[in-house]
Amino acid sequence: MKIRLTLLAATAAAALLAAPMLGTAAQQDDLQGKGPVAAESGTCTPAQRATIVQAFADARDLALRSAAFLEERPEDPHVARFFGNSPRKVLAEHYRIIAAGTERLSDLDLRCEDQRVCGNGGTFAYIMHPHGQRPRAVAGFCRSFFAANPTTGQDNRAGIVIHEVSHLVLDTRDAEYQPRAAQDLAKDEPNVAAMNADNYEYFAEFMPR
Repeated sequence: MKIRLTLLAATAAAALLAAPMLGTAAQQDDLQGKGPVAAESGTCTPAQRATIVQAFADARDLALRSAAFLEERPEDPHVARFFGNSPRKVLAEHYRIIAAGTERLSDLDLRCEDQRVCGNGGTFAYIMHPHGQRPRAVAGFCRSFFAANPTTGQDNRAGIVIHEVSHLVLDTRDAEYQPRAAQDLAKDEPNVAAMNADNYEYFAEFMPR
């Protein structure tokens, strides 16, 4: 079963090790062993850590470009496509908050290819907020994340990081998934789109150059 990027709330943390993550289908990745393999415990290899560091840097640049786009081209159809009539200044500030959040990588407990979460083969990445005996937020990355394109195309690594960091710093939700559903949400419920993680990801990934 293909599973989308998902925010794991603190109340769901206890079920993490016993059940698959909640979500719905997104990118139909052909994993077939792509990407460096980590220990089953979820420990990240040096190569995986380097990939994550670069993805966070790329996500910062993409988030800042998105903020600038909103400020410089607020009437561009691309903005309405993913955010409807949501206030452009607020959206731009949200992207700047996301950009700042990507600089908090050292504050996160990184996990790579933890088979207790990634074993289904479809999860890209996930965030777990601090809870109980876990003093730091967990950022987990699965094989499909490492197999993704670094900076271009749908569900690229930079966009995935924007999605996950938006959960962490804006408390965005997963109201809808996939570009078409995100655009429908922007048209029908722009206030919800302005707090939906996929809208932030796809606005940035498909932003006109």
